[in-house]
Amino acid sequence: MQMYIRHFLWVLRRYLLLIIVGVVVCTVLTGMVSVVKTPKYEAVAMVQVSMANGDNTNDVFSNQAQAVNFALKMTTTDVLKAATQKVPTVSVEDLRESITAAPVDGTQLIGVHATTSNAQLSADEANAVANAFIEYEKTKETQRLQAILDKLRSQIVTAQHEGDQTGMTSLQDTYSNVQTQLTLLDGGLFLQDQALPPTAPNGTSLVVNAALGFALSLIVMCVLAILLDWVDVSVKTPEDVTQLARLEALGSVPLRKGSSLLTPSTIASDEELDEAFTVVSASFQALYNGQRSLIVTGMRSRDGVTVIASQLATSLAQSGLRVLLIDANLRRPKLHQIFQANNSRGLSTVLPDVYALKKQRSQLPAWLGQWKTPTPNLWLLPAGVASVPPLTVLRSMELRKLVEWLVQDTNDQGGASAVDLVIFDAPGLDEQADVSTLAALCDSSLLVVEAGKVRKEGLKTAQALLQRLSAPLMGVVINRQKETHYPYFYTGQEQQVEAPVEVTPASKYALLRPAEEVVTPQAVSISAPMHSSPRTVSQASSTPSSQNMPPASVSPAPRPVASVPSTPSSHGIPPVPATPDLPTAQLPVSEINTPSPAVVRTSTPIPEMRKSGSSPSYEPVEERASQVERPAQRAAASRPGGWKTPSFKKVMEENNPRPGSEPPHQQSRN
Repeated sequence: MQMYIRHFLWVLRRYLLLIIVGVVVCTVLTGMVSVVKTPKYEAVAMVQVSMANGDNTNDVFSNQAQAVNFALKMTTTDVLKAATQKVPTVSVEDLRESITAAPVDGTQLIGVHATTSNAQLSADEANAVANAFIEYEKTKETQRLQAILDKLRSQIVTAQHEGDQTGMTSLQDTYSNVQTQLTLLDGGLFLQDQALPPTAPNGTSLVVNAALGFALSLIVMCVLAILLDWVDVSVKTPEDVTQLARLEALGSVPLRKGSSLLTPSTIASDEELDEAFTVVSASFQALYNGQRSLIVTGMRSRDGVTVIASQLATSLAQSGLRVLLIDANLRRPKLHQIFQANNSRGLSTVLPDVYALKKQRSQLPAWLGQWKTPTPNLWLLPAGVASVPPLTVLRSMELRKLVEWLVQDTNDQGGASAVDLVIFDAPGLDEQADVSTLAALCDSSLLVVEAGKVRKEGLKTAQALLQRLSAPLMGVVINRQKETHYPYFYTGQEQQVEAPVEVTPASKYALLRPAEEVVTPQAVSISAPMHSSPRTVSQASSTPSSQNMPPASVSPAPRPVASVPSTPSSHGIPPVPATPDLPTAQLPVSEINTPSPAVVRTSTPIPEMRKSGSSPSYEPVEERASQVERPAQRAAASRPGGWKTPSFKKVMEENNPRPGSEPPHQQSRN
């Protein structure tokens, strides 16, 4: 209960300005209406109904019932016409609008109410109608009783002439009763209280009206504030990303006023901003699974994607990853302004260099060196001066080849690739053609959302789009979050759970890496001593894994372990060195409790596993025999020219077979 009270108080504080404006406007309008409105005066005349002589209960109830009947007759046309003779200044229609009559509950009284803009006129109208009705009823009843008496007299005379003594006696008794009724009729209806001119207008005073307007408007505005908070399901915080959209949240960046771009020096001088970007970078590294290319995009083109991409690239480079940051927002390039770099050459102009690099691949490090930034391990490829349409550049095969060569592991320099990660600073999803083209080049994606501008349905749509483009969404960054932004409060308890972490597939360029460094997210080979217990291969393989992984296989004989390249791990932790001269075993991830996987050679191919739907089980995607170094391949590599790395096109065909066709490795088996 205390939590709800605190939240509602926060809602009132958040919408305080709206509440104040609404209350002030309503109160002022109420006062103005009270002042401008013509005052009305109401006068009341009371008519007593006493049609029976007795004081018993039946007589009282009879009079009350008769009062209801008389109240309905009091505003008839005949009565109002008679009243206009007493008040010549009004007409029948005026009286019909101003006169109302109603019995007083629990009494034998009828109240005649007259409401006009003049106090004296109200009293005159009420008295006139009351007196006119009394006279009208008396006259009508007198005429009726007099007619009965006249008829009885003639009947008595007739009975007397005929000598009918009995009939004459009965008629005389009836005549006497009717005369009694005629006598009592004079006191049956009379004016109990005469209407007096009212001294004050009808209704409440100006102060009372203003107070009522203030109280009612305050209640209405508070309810409106809570209603606005309830219907606002826009994503404003990382908690909203997790609870509403059920996606991974990497963090949030606070709002900073000003139109200038946030440069690294500006961010470093702002402690809150620096801490926010540190959290985003740490969250990304926790989810980083060896992807070789990443597209950073936003829901809209002006959501601050460029700043997020530049800071993420800088943080990853400082942690030890070799990062190439490419400004792929060719329509509105900004990265060269942040890094204060020359934009005369860039992505739009250097693609012809691919033809030269195709013949001299050894010149790739030298070509990359021209884009070096002051930050170690970080290179920046600006957009360059656009000479061709942006889509032409992004769709070019040269760009695909360039990315392939940059992330492809080579036999030179210990088998390391030129860079560990290529980050594309892309336009927003509102420029879907550019984003779709870039997403096809990337292994994963990162989405930037401006706080309070997108609903959860928008995030779901963006996730589905990126998933279709084979660039699964790693996480969402909330940008420009205000201090007044709080998580959505009305989420049901059944939704208050952590968002499921999606299994990000391996890099699209994984087949281009040497066998010594092949690591899949789901199955990892580590060096493990085999002398701890006499466990046989059959026993190990018969034990089911918690994730339905393939059973561990033991090498039949010890063999030297390949040296692990000195490439930093995804979390900034040095790779675990393999133990030489010991048998190796391939174990599932569920049996490994190490912070960073060690990479060794294995004599059997490592099948890549992919999570199917929401099921906890895993299914093998493909046993990539080309990923495992075999003696024949090593022998071929020692020959002049070595063995050729599969082309990018062939790799993509093997990873994405056409519908109805079998993967190449299955075709060979058949």
